Amino acid sequence: MGKLRDIIDVIYRRKIDGFFAKVIHLFTKRRPLKNVILMESHDDFDCNGGAFYNYLIDHHYNEKYKIVWLLKNPVPKHLPPNVKGYRLHRPSFMKAYYRCVAKIFTADDYMTQKVRPDQKEFFLTHGGITFKNVKGFLVIQNHVDYVLSSSENYAPYVRENYSIPEKTELLYLGFPSNDLLFQDGPDELAKLGTGSFDKVFLWMPTFRESEVIHRNDSAAEQPLGIPLIETEETYRELNSFLQEKRALLIIKIHPIQDLSRVKIRDMSNIKVVTKDTVKALDLDLYRLMRSADACISDYSSATYQYLLLNRPIAFVLSDLDEYIRGFSVENYEDFLPGEKIYTMEDFTSFLGHVISGEDPYYNKRTELLDFLYKYKDGRACERLAEFMGL
Repeated sequence: MGKLRDIIDVIYRRKIDGFFAKVIHLFTKRRPLKNVILMESHDDFDCNGGAFYNYLIDHHYNEKYKIVWLLKNPVPKHLPPNVKGYRLHRPSFMKAYYRCVAKIFTADDYMTQKVRPDQKEFFLTHGGITFKNVKGFLVIQNHVDYVLSSSENYAPYVRENYSIPEKTELLYLGFPSNDLLFQDGPDELAKLGTGSFDKVFLWMPTFRESEVIHRNDSAAEQPLGIPLIETEETYRELNSFLQEKRALLIIKIHPIQDLSRVKIRDMSNIKVVTKDTVKALDLDLYRLMRSADACISDYSSATYQYLLLNRPIAFVLSDLDEYIRGFSVENYEDFLPGEKIYTMEDFTSFLGHVISGEDPYYNKRTELLDFLYKYKDGRACERLAEFMGL
């Protein structure tokens, strides 16, 4: 029964749409393409695809172009004028029609194959720079024309890690979601109701165990569901240290981390932010980054987004030897422009350095920033729209 169910699922999710597209293509293949942009993102309207979409709407590109979203979740009841939404994995004749006539395809995650060679397909990625090993997990398909990247220096790493075909062109335009780091907007700290603090730290551990993709990337035991902190007593001591220093620590749990494993809670000087918090308070991660005086991470690509702000960064490496995923470079620590944290003493030492205004890794951080990024501004969306000829 399981195998039959899988076959039916493939037919329903893929084959019917494919049949529709073949039929429609017979009638549209000799006609000019239409002003249609077909979009997809990691979890709908988010990441680079979402940031680029917001730019298009804010600059009224939907007056000229019909924007069609391929969605993993239910289609919103209200969308801007000239914007349509269809479920990515449900058959739809109109969805197949737009696939046949669209000029441009963008994807952060699932790459829908174009139908004609004169259509252009862009993979924007759902994050940005990463040195986590994703080879085999993420494979750029042959039908993709362009992949966003940050610089020629980063190109060899991303081409190997993403298994990018030689014929696929890398575009060094920057990543749309990073534009938000340079834009004024709502006070994200006020949304959290944090009060007033002298320093704000943002800790963004990458996921270790996912309830979404059913994978465990670390063999290390983590009793509280986060690295480094192993007991509630240590957690309370950290809060006391922050309280004494009038500092706030925001712990942003990765959206696909298994929350049943997370045993920490809000305290006077610690705020725990989950995907549920983000939705409930309408938080924007990039503006939250901008609100932080320093960032703590580990193997997360968010580190290299925060790097654009050129503020202190630290790396929690307490489970480095047990991190199963591994890295796409042998010299991983060369790409860590900040203090290395293996113990709680290291952790509080970093906090103390930032609080006292010390920044020992400024030069290394600036050097890596210049190496990894061709552009250090908030104009990636503008450059991408210009390249597309919109």
